[in-house]
Amino acid sequence: MTPKDNRTKKSRRILGDEWIDWDGSIEESLVNTQKKLFLWVSILGVFAIIAAVFLFTWLIHPRLVELSPMLGQIMIYAVFIFAAVLVLWVSIFIISLLFNLKLFAPILLIPRIINLLLNMAVKIGEMLGIPSDKMINSFLKVHNLVLSLRDIHLNPQELMVLLPRCLRKDYFEILRNLKERYHFQMFTVGGGQQARQKIKMMMPRAIIAVACERDLMGGFVEVNPKIPVIGFPNNRPEGPCKNTEIDIGLIESTVKQLLNIQDKNLD
Repeated sequence: MTPKDNRTKKSRRILGDEWIDWDGSIEESLVNTQKKLFLWVSILGVFAIIAAVFLFTWLIHPRLVELSPMLGQIMIYAVFIFAAVLVLWVSIFIISLLFNLKLFAPILLIPRIINLLLNMAVKIGEMLGIPSDKMINSFLKVHNLVLSLRDIHLNPQELMVLLPRCLRKDYFEILRNLKERYHFQMFTVGGGQQARQKIKMMMPRAIIAVACERDLMGGFVEVNPKIPVIGFPNNRPEGPCKNTEIDIGLIESTVKQLLNIQDKNLD
């Protein structure tokens, strides 16, 4: 392969630290995974936790019985209750997604548990050779679906849309038109620090964030325990950090859902 041919498949852009490991292959930047990836890895992680707890119990139980038979019995009951609660929570999680059940949304959207589940899935995925971008992409699809089960009704100024600078120019124009139509807050930010400053200054009740998976991961873990975050990974047909794209229809439908706007009410 000649140097010229090689340049047709590699980007010469100098990227930031978030993408320092990117080798320039366009294929690596196109991440569009399904929800089931995160669900299967999460189920695997939950059962791995249960297995580890049972193994730990099996190892220390004889010593506890020597100290107190009652203490050993209590530990056995506690372990089985713990395992049952985990299995029940995962079962409710999956059933709610499959059948669009809003009844259980409050117990599914405990932010710190969601964050722990995300971190666990990413680590297990890395052990299985699954790139973190794919796992985060799958997680966001699941989380956005679960979040849609909650009845969130906002005033326009309570909703913030955060956009990356790398978005293609014509998308900015379309999104500005949406902002004028629905009157939500919208800002373009260059990274996590700027995003945090805007959030702290404006104090929205919900956020729609558009970015690459790596940026969304950091912001999600930090912000989501306090403010609901709906994250949409951008599409990267030219690689990261350049002329990225987003599904405008998905953004608009999410805005309308959060603002409780029906099509028949629009001009």
